[in-house]
Amino acid sequence: MLRDAVGSFWGFERQTPKKVKFSIVILKEVSMWEGSENEKSKEFQFYCESAGWHFVCAEKCRQVLWSEDRDIVPIETDEGLKMDVARAQFQKQAAVTMVLGVLWILCYFGPALMGGMGLAGYLLESLLETNAGILVLFCMLYLFLNGLAGVVSYQVWYQKAKRDLQRKKPVRYRSYPFFMVKDIAGKAFCLLLGVLFVEQKKKGISVEIPSACHGSYNYYGHRFT
Repeated sequence: MLRDAVGSFWGFERQTPKKVKFSIVILKEVSMWEGSENEKSKEFQFYCESAGWHFVCAEKCRQVLWSEDRDIVPIETDEGLKMDVARAQFQKQAAVTMVLGVLWILCYFGPALMGGMGLAGYLLESLLETNAGILVLFCMLYLFLNGLAGVVSYQVWYQKAKRDLQRKKPVRYRSYPFFMVKDIAGKAFCLLLGVLFVEQKKKGISVEIPSACHGSYNYYGHRFT
């Protein structure tokens, strides 16, 4: 059973099998970075526990609660309002992810681009010659593809959810297997970042690149091996 959440890491514990009802609520008033340690979320948790729900954990702006009463009154009854809140928070998260990816790429290739496309091409070629360089490119590609896949999957879900609301049908949300795949991918990415950090600390190189004119110059941007 779900026990807690720290960042993108979810903790589970073994319990006696039983049927329970979970509810995930996205709070519009809470920042996607605040989690459970803020006044608004604590006030929300207090009222939910008074109504029979048990608070499990909070992951960013998402509050996770459960109850053994399968017929308990739902926390949210307006599907349209619930979907609007999910849309607003997703747009914020997708924007932050894409901005971080762009900033990372600019920080790495910015100095090379200012030195000319030839220098940028040499830097890209040099990255492919080292394990850490390939890892850097993989992390950049992961950020880009993860953000793009998130936007596409969200748009598909949003259009289906909007049709379901128009037809007075319940909105279908992402399944548990989909959540687990995304959770594993997030943990793998964090592990790769840790490996990259260790490799960067162990060794460093400076690349000497011939100039198109006379002489040569050194590029000392990032140190990877």
